[in-house]
Amino acid sequence: GYLGGQNYGVYGEGSVSGYASDSDAVAMFLNTATTEDAAAVYGECANSPNWGYGGYFRGGYIGVQGVAEMLGTGSRYGVRGEASGGIFSNYGVYGNAVADSGSKYGVYGYAYADSGAKYGVYGYAGGDGDTKIGVYGSAGGTGTNWAGYFNGDVNIIGSLSKGGGSFLIDHPDDPLHKLLRHNFVESPENLCIYRGKVKLNKHGKAVVKMPDYFKSLTKEDEASINLTPAGKPFLTGAEWNDDYTAFTVYGEPQREVYWTVYADRDDPVMHKLYHPVVEDKGDDKICPDDKLLYPEAYGYPEEMGVDYMQNKELESDKKH
Repeated sequence: GYLGGQNYGVYGEGSVSGYASDSDAVAMFLNTATTEDAAAVYGECANSPNWGYGGYFRGGYIGVQGVAEMLGTGSRYGVRGEASGGIFSNYGVYGNAVADSGSKYGVYGYAYADSGAKYGVYGYAGGDGDTKIGVYGSAGGTGTNWAGYFNGDVNIIGSLSKGGGSFLIDHPDDPLHKLLRHNFVESPENLCIYRGKVKLNKHGKAVVKMPDYFKSLTKEDEASINLTPAGKPFLTGAEWNDDYTAFTVYGEPQREVYWTVYADRDDPVMHKLYHPVVEDKGDDKICPDDKLLYPEAYGYPEEMGVDYMQNKELESDKKH
């Protein structure tokens, strides 16, 4: 329909008692179809350049509640949103939560089932060209800001890029009052580290065998061996065998030696995910030319940040 210069596939607003506790009316749709796709709420809106809402509901405790139940086959959508076209941002589903106190969730996702995969929030971005981001998180304002916060294990199929990193745990010596932080070790190589201690025999020799996967995982012919005598210093040396599956340590008989092996990854996954150590910026890169990932760290204004305009757009959108 067309209403006051804005187009709404579905528009509902009222003031009644009941679901919303004497506030704006709740729009509730239930679909219990037994075959084909079931959509509790489905709205379409096409307009330009004004804002378009597939469905816009203003309610008290529940702005929109969609329930889709099905006994047969097919997809179920409690709420499904699609947005396309136009010259401004398109949001399939847009959530804005504002309150003076308590928890606020712009979008809250919960998934439960007795079997099969469950996704509280699932994001996918596709298409040709430019950058695609399945899930984007940003946080601003005073206080502590987390663009993403995970309570549980995180698995990444792909590579991870970051400005810094650490582990943060309760301090083992004073877990109630202190935290302990250790920073990640960084390297231009994708290093694998192996270490141990070996005792030399009566001839002053000992053989260290590497893991079975060592050759298939690393650039074995470039791996380095570092030795440290245990106790009083003495001369040591080491050499690889012909196929780099083991190395021999030499030194004083019956003495112990600490050893460390450093090797760069060389497996098929690393070949696929590898990024150069130094990379030019550009429009088709993670950071455009003349933009910065951390502008304030280099004394530049925040307006030069790679995500500055996007974050400002989100700030502007939430006022509508």
